[in-house]
Amino acid sequence: MHTGRSLAARGAMAALAVSMLLPASASAAVHRAASGHDTVSVAIGSDALSLIPDTIVDATTNWQLQQIYDPLLALDGKTEAVIPWLATSWKATSPTTWTLTLRHGVRFQDGEPFDASAVQFTMSYIQNPANKSAVAAYFSAVKSVTAPNPYTVVFHLSRFVPFFPYLLATEFLVMPPKYIQQHGLKYFASHPIGTGPYEFVSQTLGQNLVLKANPHYWRGKPAIQNVVFDVIPDFSARLSAFLAGKVDIIEELPYTDIPVVQRANGARVILEPSARFDYIALVNLKPGPLDNVKVRQALNYAVNVPLLIRDVMDGHAIRDPGALPRTNSGFDPAIRPYTYNPSLAKKLIEEAGYKPQDLNLTFSCSNGRYPMDSEVCQAVAAELGQIGIHVHVISDAWAVHLTKIINRTAGDMFYLGWGPSLYPQDTLGYLFEGNQTYSGFNDPALTALITKAETATTLAAQKADWNAVQVKIQQLAPWIFLWQQDDVYGVVKWLHWQPRPDEEIDLFDAHPVG
Repeated sequence: MHTGRSLAARGAMAALAVSMLLPASASAAVHRAASGHDTVSVAIGSDALSLIPDTIVDATTNWQLQQIYDPLLALDGKTEAVIPWLATSWKATSPTTWTLTLRHGVRFQDGEPFDASAVQFTMSYIQNPANKSAVAAYFSAVKSVTAPNPYTVVFHLSRFVPFFPYLLATEFLVMPPKYIQQHGLKYFASHPIGTGPYEFVSQTLGQNLVLKANPHYWRGKPAIQNVVFDVIPDFSARLSAFLAGKVDIIEELPYTDIPVVQRANGARVILEPSARFDYIALVNLKPGPLDNVKVRQALNYAVNVPLLIRDVMDGHAIRDPGALPRTNSGFDPAIRPYTYNPSLAKKLIEEAGYKPQDLNLTFSCSNGRYPMDSEVCQAVAAELGQIGIHVHVISDAWAVHLTKIINRTAGDMFYLGWGPSLYPQDTLGYLFEGNQTYSGFNDPALTALITKAETATTLAAQKADWNAVQVKIQQLAPWIFLWQQDDVYGVVKWLHWQPRPDEEIDLFDAHPVG
């Protein structure tokens, strides 16, 4: 089977064509035309879907919001360990109680002091059903937040959640209560303020988000004075803008375009193994062939994942045998991947009461969100086509694709990445229950196992329960299990900036070289 190789070859030819079409000065050197290096432009695939934090679970949105807002705790950019941030310390004072001490002297960008009331207000926003917060599920165990004094907060939980500090580091951006109470959420959505390193200047939908350095940031004023997130959905257009000196950082560079950037003076390629993993959800939330476990298993046997990694991903991925990546603390090494076996795939489909040619599946795919995402979808469709299955691939810009998934209109299959995935609770509990935002799958027995794992009262019991969940998922085959990707960035050489395995774009520590 040569489908993957031919797609990779076409990608390489496309990259060469982009290089040849660029003006000589652009392909020879990447540089900023402005007189100084006071502005960094980051090319991204879509707008922030909301400027109100704690509302949307979407990495592209969070990259932008994390410049304006701060979390209570943070992840170390190298080790991904939880570290102090707006909270200087934390401890479990009981199995269901977490007490945090808050940092003194921090202010929101309008001068409003940060204290315990901001933490309480933020949790109230998250848990208010009227706000339709996509992170509410992460904090379903929070019964209340009390404040013994302005710089101490106590989270009271309904169950044992040992990874609760991690949630406060990744899913909890602090909001300004007095500002919102004075102006209202609608105004806040277009005039956001936080305690973060950059202040909002403007947003032009479909074009850019413009920020300026916060001179009173509690960690000190950023070295880069202005940050612009330029919205460029198409990969080729992103590359062209980078090589023409119009942007300084491009994320998710296609692997086939790495040589193009390496040949450009003034540019460098940075490769960072990601804690994100990619998968193809097999939707069983409506009647149809994917409601049959044998059909779902057959699709796994029909896709040659190692070949896709070699020929489409150019080797820049590590296969995930099951529903958790190897970076996850709950990863079970006993889980074995599905092998490539098209004959068995046909047999299982027939045992389910179908013929392969009877299956007509719609496959929703992003175009430009993940490295080689559109190419992967086309290659998977071709492989399924080899056993007679008809697959109609629909590729959309990221915002459209994500909206389809949220609204349950993404068809029979959809391509998605999830990360950083460091704990089983932040993955398995949110991707395999039908009422969760990004799940395309529901099975009562699996839901019962997930609930048992979530409510276990010891670490040992949780580990055993999450292993049982992984085994059950492997049997049910709710996904075509794929891989952890390598993230590839193009960065101008004048800028000192380092990507992170959790994909957060930290621009506070960025500065001109020299």
